[in-house]
Amino acid sequence: MSDNDSDIGSIYTATSAPSTFASSTVPTTSGMDEDGVFDSRHSEFGRPPSPAPSIFSITHSLREELFTFVHGRFVNNNSQVYQLPADEEEIDRLDRQHQLFKMLLGQNYLGPVAEVLREEEGIQKDVLDLGCGSTIWAVEMAQEFPHCNVVGVDLAPPLQADPPPNCRIEVDDINLGLEHFYGSFDLIHARLISAGIKDYYGLLDDISKCLRPNGMFLAVDWDYRLCDPTKSYTTIYPRNHPKHAWLPRFIRAMNVAVRSRMGNIDAVALLPQWLKEHRSFEAVGQCDVWIPCGPYFSPDTEAGKRMNTIGRLMALDILSFISAGRPLLLESGMPEDEVDELLTNAHRETDQAHGEFWLKLAATWGRKKLETPSAPI
Repeated sequence: MSDNDSDIGSIYTATSAPSTFASSTVPTTSGMDEDGVFDSRHSEFGRPPSPAPSIFSITHSLREELFTFVHGRFVNNNSQVYQLPADEEEIDRLDRQHQLFKMLLGQNYLGPVAEVLREEEGIQKDVLDLGCGSTIWAVEMAQEFPHCNVVGVDLAPPLQADPPPNCRIEVDDINLGLEHFYGSFDLIHARLISAGIKDYYGLLDDISKCLRPNGMFLAVDWDYRLCDPTKSYTTIYPRNHPKHAWLPRFIRAMNVAVRSRMGNIDAVALLPQWLKEHRSFEAVGQCDVWIPCGPYFSPDTEAGKRMNTIGRLMALDILSFISAGRPLLLESGMPEDEVDELLTNAHRETDQAHGEFWLKLAATWGRKKLETPSAPI
């Protein structure tokens, strides 16, 4: 446990460029802007259409066709990249994780989202949530911004019994491209999707074409490496070493398994530079949020108590994630006895708060330029 709460104030590290916002609306009757790019808010549709055959509204029968039972959990059978479970247990984990993020951030997002989505007379605002998971972010954003239309897409979203009228959830494999959404959104949000994306840089270029001028892309993802209390990446010590720890070993095994399926988990570190170098983006900003993986703080202060609450919630999320990782590790070729030993010990170590580990949640955003050069990226 930390001797003091000096680290509490350094949970956030951020750099951001100043941003400017100007009206980019050029009303037409056809739905095309001056450059001939479709912009749905100028068309008769009033909301982004979904003409591509890869898009389906979620139904009970469709959802049943999406899953296969693998090593004790239901996983999506339409992706060879993303192999974490997509069952009710995982949906519950993602919902709890969402509440943890809201406790940390105080809201559903980082960056100038509220300014991007501010209500403007005569202008329709639209939001796309890529890899919407349990759909809770999309639903809450539709409630917070009732003047906006919110579309959530995922390989296997859960059924929403009563979504807000300005929110719809669809089945879509974003690895196949986003051409059907070009020119349709003011905000595109992607949270924790890098493990299921083959070509994140290519996806980023597609995202730039889906955004309207002055639109914003916001990505939030794990660093996928554990850190020690100094925020340095944890060393993986041999099993016979006094400092050997099972949780860092589990995280590393998951990294290897995701990479073996071509998941682009390095994107979290590369996104800021990618956005700055891309011809379509400007006003790039970023913020790192450090999350303790257990209750490591003194309970003698209110700040310490709050951080211990966050640490316990993060530990619960990790415990569920450890269980969720079993199918992926086994499918990657790791022997079953080694997987079970790893998961059992990582679970025990996390549950008993042995060691002090931190995870970094990285948020990166950029605005689409009013005018995009026609030169290659």
